[in-house]
Amino acid sequence: MTKQYLALWTVSGKGLALCQRIKNLLSVDPWIPRHTLPRYAIDIYAPERLCQNTARPFGSLSESLAATFSDYCGHIFVGACGIAVRILAPLLIHKQVDPAFVVLDNQGAFVISLLSGHLGGANALTRHLASLLNATPVITTASDLLSPPVPSIDILARNAGLTVLDWDLLPFFQNCLLEGKNLGLYDPCRCLQQPIPRGLLPRYSCPDEKTSQLPVITVHWRHIEKQPSRLRLVISHLVLGVGCRKDTEPNLLRKAFDSLCKEYMIARDAFRALATVEEKKNEPCILRLAEILHLPLLTFSSQNLALTTTPHPSKKAGERFSTPPFSVSEAAALLGAGSFHDDPVLILSKITYFKKLTLAVGGSNAFMQSEPNEIHPFT
Repeated sequence: MTKQYLALWTVSGKGLALCQRIKNLLSVDPWIPRHTLPRYAIDIYAPERLCQNTARPFGSLSESLAATFSDYCGHIFVGACGIAVRILAPLLIHKQVDPAFVVLDNQGAFVISLLSGHLGGANALTRHLASLLNATPVITTASDLLSPPVPSIDILARNAGLTVLDWDLLPFFQNCLLEGKNLGLYDPCRCLQQPIPRGLLPRYSCPDEKTSQLPVITVHWRHIEKQPSRLRLVISHLVLGVGCRKDTEPNLLRKAFDSLCKEYMIARDAFRALATVEEKKNEPCILRLAEILHLPLLTFSSQNLALTTTPHPSKKAGERFSTPPFSVSEAAALLGAGSFHDDPVLILSKITYFKKLTLAVGGSNAFMQSEPNEIHPFT
């Protein structure tokens, strides 16, 4: 579900006036959230006793915020930090999904980044509001307080389109950066391009962090085993093409997917979509796997699939859909990859499982050019 833009909250008359002022300023100079939105509508929420036509009334602040917390990219609360902390506590899920939350005093003298400073964008929102209001920004994340600032690993990963697997290890690795300790980086596809302050992480090469005796950040789409001194970032560029018989048992497709990932050493989080022919869009086994993996399902017409050149076209598929021979899984994987990349390539040709399923994998050719087993400097 696409999130809405911003919600402004207040519990006082002065706060309502400031909310209206902020809304007017942001309508001219908007804050750009982490999600690209079709519109930049701002909603103001205020107690029923204060409500005017420009605000949405609430009876209970905590209940109203809880009901709308995940609907917005960011929340701005005009009031005491203590109130905000108490009502936020039961709503927090994870820094990956929690929206930005910023607090201001009634006079608009201070703008405080309270929640999701990096990934949610609260730090950026805080700076933007402070600039608009000529206020003092209050940002307490350690990486932003150094001079020059040290990039946040989760932001580097997000900007590079990478998925963080080991969130439990992220604080340790971020602290290494903050303290100027050496780290190794395994990134053969060169996904992390943003420079780190020179000298912070000197050049170091080694095929494995056990030999290097350094904590290592790994960046790849292949499966890499978890270890205490290894922070894994995954390149999510793959599309799973699926062909199946009608009413194939959902557990068979799940087993086939797990088998494929294990045999070919592919990280489960490297997939960004499933793809198949339109006639299979309601097939229970495919819908179930998409739900389990939290991935979108792309569908293509049999005519377009039949026009796609693949290694193993099927005569039976052509007869079934009254087209020239084609491979549902291979063509769907290629067209699905083309939905995300300018250089789609078939990474794995179709593999048959249980005599009922065929799976194929498409992705970006940019990540297939080099697979050296070296760790290069995080620079």
